[in-house]
Amino acid sequence: SVMARAKADPKFGEIFRFDIPVLMWDQHFTPETWERLKARHVPYGWQGLSHAAVGSTLRLLNTSANRRLFDRDAFPASCIRCAVVGNGGILNGSRQGKAIDAHDLVFRLNGAVIKGFEEDVGTKISFYGFTVNTMKNSLIAYEEYGFTQIPQAKDLRYIFIPSDIRDYVMLKSAIQGSPVPEGSDKGDEPRKYFGLEASAEKFKLLNPDFLQYLTAR
Repeated sequence: SVMARAKADPKFGEIFRFDIPVLMWDQHFTPETWERLKARHVPYGWQGLSHAAVGSTLRLLNTSANRRLFDRDAFPASCIRCAVVGNGGILNGSRQGKAIDAHDLVFRLNGAVIKGFEEDVGTKISFYGFTVNTMKNSLIAYEEYGFTQIPQAKDLRYIFIPSDIRDYVMLKSAIQGSPVPEGSDKGDEPRKYFGLEASAEKFKLLNPDFLQYLTAR
């Protein structure tokens, strides 16, 4: 596997760490983790965040789907091919849509404009990644390009990037199917973003330790 080769390589074995989980779930919310992460600013930690807000959210991420980015058994091939599509505009006119859709998994971020640009960016979407701030700003900034709703589909999964307390609060409300109770998004209905059938299994939360690791490397 790629992991085994990287570990065995003198150079890459020093660069890559495979012991840091990509995602965070209920078992990570321990007194030790809280003490460690409260010393680091978001998105790399929990400094200044409410212990109750973070804890009540993480306790809802208690299914196996919250621990894995995807189901490995669904892809019998030894190597899974992924494509990540942002919204910088560099694919405009590229005609890479079919090549993107040929990947096993397609990650789209923020202003995931698709309609009208299928030839360039494809149509497949496995994951939608965002912070609450970038999600809402994208709905405004890319409205003129047809991005008027967050992608919704039965097999689509949402990846929250924890850049602020509002991400934890919105995630909790999305799982519970209730309006946001506090903060700058108070009264907002998560269902209008993620659909009526959203459940805990549809949501992933990036681990602050993983974000710190990526930045440090």
